[in-house]
Amino acid sequence: MREKTLIFALVMSLMIILTGCRDNPPIVVEEQTEIIDHEETSLIEETVKDKTVEFIEFKLKEEIVKISLIDIPIIDHYLAQHQNKTRAIEQMTLAPIELTDKTLYILTFAKKGAIGSYLLIDTEKQLSTLIADQVKLERYYILNETTLLFNFSESSRDINLNRHQLLAYNIEDLETVPFSVASDKITARSLQTFTWPFLDVVMHDDNIIHLTLPDVIEPTVEALTTWESLEDPPTQMIDVTID
Repeated sequence: MREKTLIFALVMSLMIILTGCRDNPPIVVEEQTEIIDHEETSLIEETVKDKTVEFIEFKLKEEIVKISLIDIPIIDHYLAQHQNKTRAIEQMTLAPIELTDKTLYILTFAKKGAIGSYLLIDTEKQLSTLIADQVKLERYYILNETTLLFNFSESSRDINLNRHQLLAYNIEDLETVPFSVASDKITARSLQTFTWPFLDVVMHDDNIIHLTLPDVIEPTVEALTTWESLEDPPTQMIDVTID
């Protein structure tokens, strides 16, 4: 069954401030002092002020990141519903996004093959936000060291093409950033809601994103099925600019 993590997030709000209920920080980053063959994720317990606290520990190649389980309600709720808590944690991954002045992390959980749910985490400001639920992360881009652009995809039962979602986040507060589209037929909203298949995504130095899409009036199942059947399907290119 698909985990309804996004529903949980909407109830609790998408932005979570990891304040914690103790004096110690809810996220601890330590330098990795040993050589490891592969990265590991595990559930550990530590005693904090005579209380047992559960942490998810990510052993990365250069550092160890410990996240207090109780301080991320989405993850805590997801694990509470999971039959095998240990297995669910072992399948989680944490990937650093290296920026000039800071490091953000993408926590992937509820994985099913290439599909997963994704949390964007700022360990310095103790912020976390759910950016996508049960989809595939195709790629992300760093724009001017201020904005992260994510390209997610979602498969369809009716057509061979995946439909995509384009989302931009400010790296300072992890809030979504609007963008504009140079087209009379395609709206920014449609690019954010798994409406169009992206055939190609190209970044330019001026932070304009060139998207190549099927050249159809509306990306309905019927229109895209007909488009796929053509010997040389026509395409259209639109420019997306981060506001």
